[in-house]
Amino acid sequence: VQLELAGLVNIGHIYLHKYDADNMKSYYERALQLSRQLEEPESESIASRGLAHFFLYKKDFTEAKKYITHALAISDSLHMQKEQFENLKTLSSVLYAMHDAVGAEKSLDSASVIEASLTGDDMQNKTLAIEKRFETAKKEAQIKLQQARS
Repeated sequence: VQLELAGLVNIGHIYLHKYDADNMKSYYERALQLSRQLEEPESESIASRGLAHFFLYKKDFTEAKKYITHALAISDSLHMQKEQFENLKTLSSVLYAMHDAVGAEKSLDSASVIEASLTGDDMQNKTLAIEKRFETAKKEAQIKLQQARS
C-alpha cells in the first residue's frame, strides 16, 4: 500500500511537470485519500500541494489556496522543512494568481529562510563527512608509520 501511495504521488508529479492538469488530478486525489487512510502526513501534504497545482492550472484560485493552506498547515505542524519550503513556493504562486503580491512575496521570503536553513544543514553535513574522512586518513597514516617503525 505504501508503494501504491508513492506511485500515485510520482505519477501525479509526472503530469504536473507536463502541465497536464486533467490527468494529474485523479492521481493526487487518490494519493490524498490513501495518505489519510495510512496516516501519512508527509504524503498528505504532497498530495494536497499537487491538488493546489491542479486548481491553479484550472484558475480556481480559491480551491488552490484551500489545498495549499492545508498542505502548509501539515508541514508547519510537523516541522517538515523541505515540505514547508515547497508549500510556501506554491502558496506564493497561488497568491500571485490572486493578485496578492505582498502575500506572495512574504511567502517567498519565508521560503528563502527555510531554503537557507536546508542549505546550511546540507553544507554542515558535507563538512562533517569531509572532516571524518580526513581524520580516518590521518589515523591510517599514523598506523602505517608506526608499523613501518616496528
